[in-house]
Amino acid sequence: MTKSMTHTTSRQRGFTLVELMLAMIFVSGLLLAIALLTMQVITIYTKGITLAAVDQAGQVIARELRDSTNSAIPTNIKVIQVVNGDESAGRYCTGSVSYIWNSGATINGTSSSVNNYSTGSASDKKNIRFVKVSDNGGALCANGNLTPDIDRSKATELLNAVDRNLAIRKLDILKKEFAAQAIYSFSLVVATNDAGQFISGEQNCQAPNDVANPDEFCATNSFDFTARAGNNLITGSSG
Repeated sequence: MTKSMTHTTSRQRGFTLVELMLAMIFVSGLLLAIALLTMQVITIYTKGITLAAVDQAGQVIARELRDSTNSAIPTNIKVIQVVNGDESAGRYCTGSVSYIWNSGATINGTSSSVNNYSTGSASDKKNIRFVKVSDNGGALCANGNLTPDIDRSKATELLNAVDRNLAIRKLDILKKEFAAQAIYSFSLVVATNDAGQFISGEQNCQAPNDVANPDEFCATNSFDFTARAGNNLITGSSG
């Protein structure tokens, strides 16, 4: 008796070229969506911390100027302002402390009127953004101009120069006298300081697609406030 044997051959079906292409397209689209989402999150985060940095810096400077003015004698206060186009540099001396600032144009090297440190290289001397200096008698404003240079060891920088690259866009100080007191009005603009991000002649940022460095976020904030010098005279007077 003859036995017949039947051999069954099983074959495993693989992916076709079309299926592989579709899978690759799907994975590529997924990766692209993840990348775009990540970029958007980073942009929102950068915008948030930049806005917070600008606001915090402006609040610190406004509080410093207000407190120093309130405790000063009006005759001791001296103001030096040098206008450079749409920006300014200057000094504000209260008789005990002095505030010295350079505009963003000076820091970027597009303005020649500067407040300098007394030591360092030619470029390093111009790194003053907004500093507070102990200055009894207001010697830093005595000459009516931007001299003498600032002793770096006595200066405290109040603007963040590294993380957000902040600078003063404008600081205007107006004085009104009333008897033994004087009212000072301050108009302060603090902003990021990346070149080419502001509309010429204005304090406003350009549209993102017009900015030379679109990856950098442009932010600006205005602070208008008043302070009254001579409080001590009125408080300490008798009869």
